[in-house]
Amino acid sequence: MVTPDQDSGRIEVESNGTVTEFAFSGQSAGDYARQHNGNIYSKLQAYTEQIASDHALSGSDLHSELISAAARGRGPRVEYLMGLQANLDFKDQHGMTALHHSSLSGFEDVVRLLLRRGADVDAQSVHYGTPLCLAVIKDRVEVTRALLDERPYLGGPTGGLGTEIHCASWTGRCEIASMLLQSRAAVNQKARIAIDRLNMSRTWQSTATEVSAIDEMPIMSCFPLALAVFRGHTKMVKLLLEHGAFVDEECIWSVPRRPEISYSTASWPYRAAPVIVAAQHGYDEILELLISYGANIDIQDGSGYTALGIAAKQGLGKCVISLLKAKLDRTGSYEDDRIAFHLAVSGGHSDCIRAFCESGINLDAVNQDGHTALRTAASLGDVETAAILLNAGAKVDGQSTIGSSHLTIAAEQGHVTMMELLIGHGANLAKPKQETGSLFSNALNHGESQSGYAMLEMLLRSTQDNLSDSDLKDILTAFKTPQGSSREEVSAAMIVAAACAGNENALRALHRVGADPNARFSDGQTALHRVATERHFTAVLRLLDLEAQVNVLDQRGYSPLMYAIQQGQVQMVEKMIEYGADVNTAAKSGLTPIHLAVRYNATEVLAALLRNNADTLVQDLVEGNTPLHQAAMADNLAAAKLLLEYHASPDTTNNYGDTPAALAQKWSNNDVYVILQEFSRDNETLPGKAVVLKSVEHSQEQKGDSNQESSAQQDHPVTLSIAVAVEQAGDSTVSTKTCPGQKPTRAATSLRTDSEGQNLETSIEEIRSTVDEQGELKDAHGTTPDKVAEIQKADDMIAEILSKIDDSEAGKALTMAKAHKAPSQAGFTG
Repeated sequence: MVTPDQDSGRIEVESNGTVTEFAFSGQSAGDYARQHNGNIYSKLQAYTEQIASDHALSGSDLHSELISAAARGRGPRVEYLMGLQANLDFKDQHGMTALHHSSLSGFEDVVRLLLRRGADVDAQSVHYGTPLCLAVIKDRVEVTRALLDERPYLGGPTGGLGTEIHCASWTGRCEIASMLLQSRAAVNQKARIAIDRLNMSRTWQSTATEVSAIDEMPIMSCFPLALAVFRGHTKMVKLLLEHGAFVDEECIWSVPRRPEISYSTASWPYRAAPVIVAAQHGYDEILELLISYGANIDIQDGSGYTALGIAAKQGLGKCVISLLKAKLDRTGSYEDDRIAFHLAVSGGHSDCIRAFCESGINLDAVNQDGHTALRTAASLGDVETAAILLNAGAKVDGQSTIGSSHLTIAAEQGHVTMMELLIGHGANLAKPKQETGSLFSNALNHGESQSGYAMLEMLLRSTQDNLSDSDLKDILTAFKTPQGSSREEVSAAMIVAAACAGNENALRALHRVGADPNARFSDGQTALHRVATERHFTAVLRLLDLEAQVNVLDQRGYSPLMYAIQQGQVQMVEKMIEYGADVNTAAKSGLTPIHLAVRYNATEVLAALLRNNADTLVQDLVEGNTPLHQAAMADNLAAAKLLLEYHASPDTTNNYGDTPAALAQKWSNNDVYVILQEFSRDNETLPGKAVVLKSVEHSQEQKGDSNQESSAQQDHPVTLSIAVAVEQAGDSTVSTKTCPGQKPTRAATSLRTDSEGQNLETSIEEIRSTVDEQGELKDAHGTTPDKVAEIQKADDMIAEILSKIDDSEAGKALTMAKAHKAPSQAGFTG
């Protein structure tokens, strides 16, 4: 009968009159671990059956059952099996005893039970060493302490995991390592370690059936320090160094039977000191620690690389900085580090390259191939690296031992941006143009390609004037395909390059040999489009002087003027207008120059366009927005005020039925919304009556019109006050114009603002033309003297109305009424 004693924590078994007791209290593993490892204490019936069957066990079966029970932490069963004379030191197929397995599983009570019964604490497994090795590799602190209590001195043969301190170095558990070191573990004992076996041991599920041997795997012959460095355990490295670990002892990697496994690009076997291993993995803190303990930083690995070379090749900036500082502190020279420097350049590792540059290394020294660092960067097209080198003082015209300049190398490889960088830093372009490697010859060789075009552009951008008309013809021919499809584009490219470079001779020579200043690129742009985009005002002037077309449109329908507006170039815009640029050209989207000026917040450009009669009422084709709509959406108060001043309509709706004010409100642009609302209210001040249009006087001053007339014309009553009536929704809107030379009155102020104002002014001029030099009125439009008298009377009425409105209100009334004025239907319209 089996009876559990809950209070004492013991089980009493009565079998054939013999009572056996099993202690199972004080286990180191938790309930979950016990259950996971097969604990069956709660299954009394099954346990009784197991006991009955155990009497039939003998030999290896009995011994194996002991190992299985120890691996599962079944202490009472372990003791019971020992009572059946199970061999404590019996080894399984892996050379592991019951103590190995209980140590691996972490069952302290079973470990101490086995030790009390005389289990061999130094039992060796060929593959896995001693039980203590397994306890350490699994971080079993209490089991380690129990084993150390029975084994105060460490040393002797090792298994595939190395010594106990090797195992601790692998895991990085400093607490366990300190316990081992206090027990005089050999910190400088070398051991052969199977790396894969270490990894496997860490992930075992603590059961005997899950242990398997790996007979063929990479071997690392090393000291504990190298292993700790390899694993990146900084604190462990420091602990080992404090206990006298050799800082420069190399480890050796080998693959005895599986050469297909590769842990390094180096040849096998591979040697590496701890400082090399730290540099390989980028462990900068460990590297500094090793350096502080006197590590030899010039020691080489099995492939001939130093730690600096390895770090530079891999782009490990912090490691490079640490090693360079140590180099300077110890030797004061970097002459021997040019290989590492070139390795950093070849890899394009900018942090490392900057560190070398700041260290004072010779930037123009050549490597084993006779190449400078800048030559390597030029060949690779690595612009960032080249810029770092040039800014640090590398010679832009330096040569490698094979004689090719950096610019030549970049040109031969077609690295356009690199060429621009070198030329920008003063690369010499004076090489004879027909010589191999010159820009001229490379441009011809690359021909019709992106790099060929770029070389051609750089050639023409240079200030040299050594290209003859014949040379230019050769280039035009070289860039022409059999179909002739690219000649226009190369012509345009050459024109742009020469114009931007200020190369007047080349520009005019190109014109002579047939390069067209109006030739187009594939996107429909001309040279004038391109230089406007580049904000190159001088180049614009040169092209305009060559009769470049100012109103030519690209594929989007954009004129050069539009690109100048996008760049906010007021001077360029005014010059193009002077040469006849159309300020009202519409792109395919319906956008006009004035739209773009508002969109790009170019207020000065907007003012220039408005002064030159840009249409403020035009709507785009996509959403039907006027420039004022755009100003409202962009919260551009300055543009909104300017547009309203030039009679933009605040009540025009777009395709969605929104007025500018409505859009300003939607976008929460309150300042613009307020001013638009005010203008809308002012426009309704005099509904159904004559609303006076009063122009802004500065417009007349900016126009600079003199309108010189004879004295008879100036004195004629018709000229003194001419009114033009315009019908709009049944209302009569009247404008007055006073003859230049007369002092303007409030009833008659000059109107000269937008395109609509220009039409009005033209009508007046035509009326004036009916007054001859003798002062006689010519009836060119069927006007009678009575009609003239009627106009005079209307003008008097206007004067009376205006006398009751102050200047600011009159100005607003003028602007709002002007914005709504319909085409002239009555009166003198010309």
